[in-house]
Amino acid sequence: MTKDLDRAARPRINRINIVLDCADPGVLADFYSRFLGWELTHPPSGGWAAITAPKDGPLPGSVMAFQQVEGYQPPRWPQGGGKPGQMLHLDHCVEDLETGVNWAIACGGCRAQPQTY
Repeated sequence: MTKDLDRAARPRINRINIVLDCADPGVLADFYSRFLGWELTHPPSGGWAAITAPKDGPLPGSVMAFQQVEGYQPPRWPQGGGKPGQMLHLDHCVEDLETGVNWAIACGGCRAQPQTY
């Protein structure tokens, strides 16, 4: 059970940044930069890379960072085959699903199998 908190005492949260573990930060930063149209603000260095949302977009200044983890194994979806299961997923809402999927593939993504949408 959660403790009752004084909501007025909560500090204002200006944005939430996302950090994803991965094998190669440069690969993910490049993909998401193209996919979202965000700027590569921290090129791959020292096991990190990051992209930043445009100031005039819907999530101004938000950052998506990628950190290299030694021995990283990408999650498998659906879970199975002795690999880690899904730990996080990002939903990107688009007006036309097929157009959105085609854009993700053109940016270097792949269509997960099986599809559930």
